[in-house]
Amino acid sequence: MGFGVHPYYERYVSSPPQEESPPLPRGHQVRLTDSRFKFIHPLLSCDVADKKDILEFQPLNELLQRHVQTEINGKQARKISVYYRGMTSGRWTGFQEEEIHPGGSLLKIPYLMAYYKLAEEHPEILNEMITYKGDFDESAGQKIRPAKMIEKGKSYSIADLIHRMIVYSGNNATVLLMHRLDRTYLNHIFDDLHIPSDRNVHRQWLVTAKTFAYLFRILYNGTYLSQAMSEKALGLLSQADFKEGLVAGVPQSIPVAHKFGEFTEQYSDGTIVSTNLHDCGIVYHPSHPYFLCIMTEGQSQESLKGVIARLSKQVYQFVDGPLYPPVPVGGGASELL
Repeated sequence: MGFGVHPYYERYVSSPPQEESPPLPRGHQVRLTDSRFKFIHPLLSCDVADKKDILEFQPLNELLQRHVQTEINGKQARKISVYYRGMTSGRWTGFQEEEIHPGGSLLKIPYLMAYYKLAEEHPEILNEMITYKGDFDESAGQKIRPAKMIEKGKSYSIADLIHRMIVYSGNNATVLLMHRLDRTYLNHIFDDLHIPSDRNVHRQWLVTAKTFAYLFRILYNGTYLSQAMSEKALGLLSQADFKEGLVAGVPQSIPVAHKFGEFTEQYSDGTIVSTNLHDCGIVYHPSHPYFLCIMTEGQSQESLKGVIARLSKQVYQFVDGPLYPPVPVGGGASELL
């Protein structure tokens, strides 16, 4: 099993010379329009721009820097990383987007993708039952407790465990899934997608906001999982019950497919050394859907929730307001199909 970039060969045929089309603007993307899907928008082709080249997003970049500095000066957080990307335009910007953070529960997204990839060839695996014997409790250390916990002595289908892992971020459900999945298969997912799988001394997955965005882009574009499974995955992520981060910054009517992650480092006596809280996902703005990842580190998880919510609100207001730059016109998927 492999995922790579293959050469694209054009077939040349005799034809009258045609006027050369003007080059597409950088960051331009061509997508398939299909009313069957609510959460994905399959990608046909794209051209990638560097952040420094996307001058029209300079106001957003300045807004992010200003508000991040306000939060840090107010001691609401020690470190903040932000990555923004327009999902249909490919244009992006960020602040400290390549700063490395311990991912916490963000690691559950690769597990979700691994199981759905496996289910494409073996759909029966989602119906397989696993019994929780109660011989571990990894949810005990979660600061954001799952609303619904698996119970000792009960059996759950893998599909149900995946639901609990994503919607409630249940660690016990995740551990059962981890034990069932061949570690080699998960490594294949990281290798296929060229995602680093480095860990720190606490066995935490180390990830940047920009790198983590790649997983959501793959789901939105429907380029690794099948389109049906990509839609299923984002639909599940849109049900996540954590509402105090990205979701708190957008109108209630706007769907958000997202995942939060938390990690607290503390001494044996319980004294907190540092707290990490992240929330990353796709905000389905009706005209300009975008990915936003906000990673934070500080002392208080409640303060970090507020930081993420306020930054999310600032970004949404920018996207929804008059300063948002128009999407370059370069032809749509419907014209090519």
